[in-house]
Amino acid sequence: MKTPLRALGKKENFLGLEGRMSSYGSSKIVVLPVPYEHTVSYGGGTGRGPRAILDASRYVEFYDEELGTELCARVGIATLGRLALGKSTDAKAIAKIRAAVEKLLGLLVIKNGQLVAEGYFNGGSRERKAPLQSVTKSYTSALVGIALDRGCLSSIDHKMLEFFPKQAERITDPRKRQITVRHLLQMRGGYPWEETDPELWQALLKGHLVRRRRASCGR
Repeated sequence: MKTPLRALGKKENFLGLEGRMSSYGSSKIVVLPVPYEHTVSYGGGTGRGPRAILDASRYVEFYDEELGTELCARVGIATLGRLALGKSTDAKAIAKIRAAVEKLLGLLVIKNGQLVAEGYFNGGSRERKAPLQSVTKSYTSALVGIALDRGCLSSIDHKMLEFFPKQAERITDPRKRQITVRHLLQMRGGYPWEETDPELWQALLKGHLVRRRRASCGR
């Protein structure tokens, strides 16, 4: 960071972390709150978003089941004081953030449902691929909700194989026939974690249907 913003303490920072896990000098992850009050045409309150997120984060469990560790303890997560944009909006606001953050790759500003400013820095671009990790699950669950709302999907209790009739003929494990959309949304399909199984990981990369199971669905 170029701007010498102060690091927030346990009562204000992300996750409510102790000093040893939130020191700016030793943390590999830095959270920079940027209140922005120009994304709505009526009323206000969006500028309070970063503060609300920090407050809610104190109820988040430290342990990450996918990573098998407490990331905050492993690499540290520092939270800096808010970056005040003043009356700067759109492109000028991005310029201020860019000046404060050295490793920012990209930033988009949405106003009234429209993209009003877009910038890429330090080698970032629209084409550059980023590690999505569990973000994909958020998009998938949101799309399922939209499908339910629009009537494209009548229930999340449909069996998974109803949507893959060609693959159904290849199934030999009867447990797979019981997996529902709900099980998949809840990550209770009974499949092993691919990163702990090299053979399974390679199968997924090649686009093959997962063949191995470790437990019945719902567990």
